[in-house]
Amino acid sequence: MRINNSVIFGYGFFRRFLLALASVLFVPAALANFAVPPGFNFSLPDGSSFDVGCGLLDVQGELIVNSANVTGANVVDIGSTGVIDAGSGTLFAGEGWNNNGTFIPGSSTLIIDDSCGETNPFVFTGDTIFNNLTIISTTGRVIELPTGSHLQVNGTLTLQGSSAQPLELVSAGAGQAIIRLGPDAQVISDNVSLSSVRIGNQVEAIPSLGTLSLWLLTLMVVILGRSRLVSRSSFRNR
Repeated sequence: MRINNSVIFGYGFFRRFLLALASVLFVPAALANFAVPPGFNFSLPDGSSFDVGCGLLDVQGELIVNSANVTGANVVDIGSTGVIDAGSGTLFAGEGWNNNGTFIPGSSTLIIDDSCGETNPFVFTGDTIFNNLTIISTTGRVIELPTGSHLQVNGTLTLQGSSAQPLELVSAGAGQAIIRLGPDAQVISDNVSLSSVRIGNQVEAIPSLGTLSLWLLTLMVVILGRSRLVSRSSFRNR
């Protein structure tokens, strides 16, 4: 029996084509991704809007934002060879900011919000200096900051939760997480709770002594002073 290979090849190719087309047409928007490969440069036109589709923004090359809006990034991942030159643009992120490369803040704004329907904690990793950083949530989101002093805001830090479900900033580890503030930075905050997180150069309050503790300390000083006085008198009488 003779088999027509061209027919089999044609059927197989057509079947693979239909499967590929279906995967493109029916893939959820949340799985959409955009990548800038190593060695490549991608520049956005001024005033444009670029939607990542609630997917991963993977920058291994150079992304030049200019004055554009980059929306719908679920996670922004800057690889070791990656550079984001943010210019005067605005970037939106929903679930994570991973910076292992270079972020040039310019006069830009990073906005973290619930626009892609995220409910998981937003996680920062790496060292980053931001110009403006805005974190807004009406669902009581947890914002996990790297332990130590890894983030800095030079412009305006805006933290906005809701009265029913406050925004919660926590440290990723056992130590304290610190958001440093530039010399001209300002903070706008409403309905926010901090857990092992410090903003700026504020000094932790020194616990005050209660009345009883203060009285005992005074008595101890008096007793110590009298004992030293007696010791000196005994030494002189020898």
